[in-house]
Amino acid sequence: MKTRILCFGASNTWGFKPGSFDLKTELAERYDENERWPMLLGQILPQAVIIEEGLNGRTTAFDDSFAQKPYRNGLMQLPICLEAHYPLDWVIIMLGTNDVKVQYKKTPEEITAGMSALLDCVLSSNKGREGKPPKVLLIAPQPLHSAALSSCFDKISLGKSVVLPTFYKRLAKQKGCAFLDLSSKTNAIESSAVDGIHLEVRQHKKLAKFVAGVLKKYEVSQVKQKPFQAGQYKNVYQFKISLNGIKPSIWRRIQVPETYTFWDLHVAIQDVMGWLDCHLHEFNIHNPRTRKEDSIGIPDEDSELMGMALLPGWEVPIRAYFSENNKRAIYAYDFGDNWEHTICLEAILPRESKAQYPICLEGARACPPEDCGSIPGYERLVEVMKNPRSEEYEGMREWLGKAYDPEEFNTRISFSDPKEALSTRLDWQ
Repeated sequence: MKTRILCFGASNTWGFKPGSFDLKTELAERYDENERWPMLLGQILPQAVIIEEGLNGRTTAFDDSFAQKPYRNGLMQLPICLEAHYPLDWVIIMLGTNDVKVQYKKTPEEITAGMSALLDCVLSSNKGREGKPPKVLLIAPQPLHSAALSSCFDKISLGKSVVLPTFYKRLAKQKGCAFLDLSSKTNAIESSAVDGIHLEVRQHKKLAKFVAGVLKKYEVSQVKQKPFQAGQYKNVYQFKISLNGIKPSIWRRIQVPETYTFWDLHVAIQDVMGWLDCHLHEFNIHNPRTRKEDSIGIPDEDSELMGMALLPGWEVPIRAYFSENNKRAIYAYDFGDNWEHTICLEAILPRESKAQYPICLEGARACPPEDCGSIPGYERLVEVMKNPRSEEYEGMREWLGKAYDPEEFNTRISFSDPKEALSTRLDWQ
């Protein structure tokens, strides 16, 4: 049985040739089957049936009233596509570029909400195999090029296209979807300098390879997740994680399997705190055998050149360090903003047979936004967002993409698979 893949997107999924739009006819030239990425994906995955659903001007969930083309609203069309093409194994969604147009006046948060509605449409459906929902790959489009500046896209539009992947990444994690960021270092796709929006043929080829790689890796990760979920262990370690230097305190209480490595613990901390794992990290903890402090993280060439003995976290089990006599560690994340956390082992407890680990028991307050400028920047952000009359309020809100609530916290955490996270990080390295 062949794998059925629906590619749901806008002009770059349709195959729009950069700079080919005719104002008189309102038509554009289209790349042929050997040039556009969905068809190239089919060549890489010959066992797959590729269903192209690209529409010029399509948005996530907004009507194009300016051009009098309401059918460009993706949320109107996706249910029809699911009904027409099921059963589906995968639905690939790449939308958001048109949403940043001046005419829509949408924030990154609102665009992400539109994307969330599309994901829910797929994930709540029965249009996969055996009446289950299809799997979803969310693609964050590449940022706009400055050549896109026009009556449709202004400088604010370009800025939104740059920050949108951060919002999409968090959304994909929340929904349990596969994710591909076309602005990342390893998967960088560039908009054509001709019109600043669309892709040249060589970029279509790269995109097809990136998508194929994500689909293959995702399938492998699902196999790897089974022993992670059903791992054999008797005890769990209960930690309290506190972000240092901020009052009122930002903290979490979690339980993790005793079989965890420091890498696994790092992934759990990222998820439970609300970080995005887009910076380096390091644990510093007393070694009970050598009676010296060890540093544990991701060794790289720079650390080796500097003579730093940084142990690879995925090779170091937490039970080799944490005990009733060695309860504390320091966890640093983002060496620029330098977010320092105190990790405290509170108890080693018997595993509950019906519980799913890791688990978040309780906590307080939201973690700071990524790259906000360390503690001083965070404190300034909180102060500004309390005062809509501040001169900095609109600019800060635009940067955040939403009204930031520092008191927000929810124990319902979607934890990532450490094995998949490690594979992704090592590929990035």
